[in-house]
Amino acid sequence: MNHQTKENVLFISGIDTNVGKTVATGMIAKALAKAGKKVITQKMIQTGCEHVSEDIEAHRQIQGLPFTDEDTQGLTCPYIFTYPCSPHMAAAKDGRRIDLDTITQATRRLRETYEYVLLEGAGGLMVPNDMESLTIDYVKEQAYPLILVTSGKLGSINHTLLSLYACERYGIEVKAIVYNQYPSIDPLIEANTLEYLKAKFPEIPLILLPEMKREARSFPILARCYNALSSRIRKQIQYFLIRFSPDLRCNAILHHFQYESHHRHIVREADNGEHALRDQVERQYKVS
Repeated sequence: MNHQTKENVLFISGIDTNVGKTVATGMIAKALAKAGKKVITQKMIQTGCEHVSEDIEAHRQIQGLPFTDEDTQGLTCPYIFTYPCSPHMAAAKDGRRIDLDTITQATRRLRETYEYVLLEGAGGLMVPNDMESLTIDYVKEQAYPLILVTSGKLGSINHTLLSLYACERYGIEVKAIVYNQYPSIDPLIEANTLEYLKAKFPEIPLILLPEMKREARSFPILARCYNALSSRIRKQIQYFLIRFSPDLRCNAILHHFQYESHHRHIVREADNGEHALRDQVERQYKVS
């Protein structure tokens, strides 16, 4: 089956590194699969790894899937570099060069088989691929619609506004904002940030990514200690909790869902998150 349209590639970016892109990508993929769609995830460039992309591995753990043939062929992560840093620096340290056309061709091959390709970027939109181009340049060139992952941490409003402003200037369509609620550090700031984003951008659907563990609300000091850990250790903790915590079933990805069109405004609060998710898939990704 051929699914060759730009609309079936959703680029997942974040306001910063370690904001929750990998978890969001895996959970959206799982949600689309539950809605009956054939979906695969892809990592544009992975740094800080050898041989296997830890983010692709995390996607598969969240989805409850083994590595796919496309994973073993390298299609889902064309570039893996050893040093945990920006792609342009990681490539230079490994004595390699990033050819963006290699990524494009890998995505094209995935689009031939899958209805949806969720392409996770490295870091934020302004991360350099090399000395000449940024991630946002590539997204614009490919005309991919974007899902932006943000959070309620202090400073996130500034980073979110800058990211959305950049998308507007580059003519990039923002399909949705994913608001990552984990880890919870300051509930007052997080609640205010969420309300600000809802009021400021009512036209952009907002997906709430639930907290990893509800108990974290009672232990803010643990959340602060968690933030002090290295990126790799934090990711491993997240993936472990997702895999074994009953609080993070896929049907909780959309406890609240907001949607607005020119003709109507719907705010739905659902006890059964799976129904809300199905509604979100149909409306926001325009699938049937």
